[in-house]
Amino acid sequence: MPVFTVNNLSYCCFSAISDDGTKCVFGAKYPPAGGTLAPQMQTPSPASMLATPNVTREEVLAFWNSESTLQVDGSHKGGRWGSDNLPTSDRNWLTGLFIGDRLEITQVADGIIKFSGGKQFGESPVLDNTAGKAWSCNATYNGTTYGVYLTDNIMPQVARDVLFVWTNKSGNTFIKLLTRGNDPFSVDMPGQTVPGAGEHMEPGKDINVKKGVLRTVKEELGIPKTTLTQCYLLPLGRYADQGRDPRYHTYDGGKWGLVRGSETNAHVLYIKSDTDECPAEVDPEDTVEINKKWWTPLSSVLHDYPIGRWMIADHMKFIPDAIRAIDIFNVLSEDVQKESLLVVPDEDVALAAGGACASANA
Repeated sequence: MPVFTVNNLSYCCFSAISDDGTKCVFGAKYPPAGGTLAPQMQTPSPASMLATPNVTREEVLAFWNSESTLQVDGSHKGGRWGSDNLPTSDRNWLTGLFIGDRLEITQVADGIIKFSGGKQFGESPVLDNTAGKAWSCNATYNGTTYGVYLTDNIMPQVARDVLFVWTNKSGNTFIKLLTRGNDPFSVDMPGQTVPGAGEHMEPGKDINVKKGVLRTVKEELGIPKTTLTQCYLLPLGRYADQGRDPRYHTYDGGKWGLVRGSETNAHVLYIKSDTDECPAEVDPEDTVEINKKWWTPLSSVLHDYPIGRWMIADHMKFIPDAIRAIDIFNVLSEDVQKESLLVVPDEDVALAAGGACASANA
């Protein structure tokens, strides 16, 4: 059974070095959606990946347990939910793991086995299109065995964001804003504003598939089928600036942590109405991560909501891009516009019709 020594930690993951000191691999609690390779054990790692940060367990725990919600560079630190996804303080996955600890790791499958909550993997089939992207492994630490996805490079976050925008009969255009739940023990970045629904991608799936968009708006926005079938789906593109999401970067002034890529593919769910009555909505399924939602004028949202109120500053880039996308869409012929109508298969989304809408005033 191969033995590895942990040399760094980050959000939901760790890095570890082989016993011969030549190879660094990365272990993650959650499965990667893309951008990773299974460990290439015959290829030595560069010296930069083999380095170990000079940080103590006490410093790491003090960072997460401090009352400050911001890091020294001004980025948001994340709430208790963030610290609970660090192996050192995670109660359900590699509990207590820290730099310098040793892990016994056994490969179960070449490919990604469906996520099991971090528990030990059994003999299960791998998901389609995931062979060679990661190894599903069992890692034993402190007498307990956990499921780990092992890769050759640090797992990037791959997400989807969906902005909900409405133009009424009077020609006024609004965007639906949300706030994260306020309980720091349940969500990271509590109370921060987000410009739409968002979710991490699942492995082996197409980033732009409409079925995933439907799932996203059902869980976080609460849009019934009667409204969805009137919506146009407009792509905004890929957003992948380095460090765009502070949960997936280094911590405590760069003392420790792993620089993880973070990308999202964003869309606008756009509805034009022949009335001034806002579109029908229902309560979202997710009432933990989403605290409240409301309409606000699209043209003034960046002025009314300064950078400090946004969950991720990079989200602000969505707004001007959405305005441009809608302006381009509105000058297209009706026949061309109809090609962007969102198709909602009955078997994919079961949403009740009707429901009260939020106020169109922020």
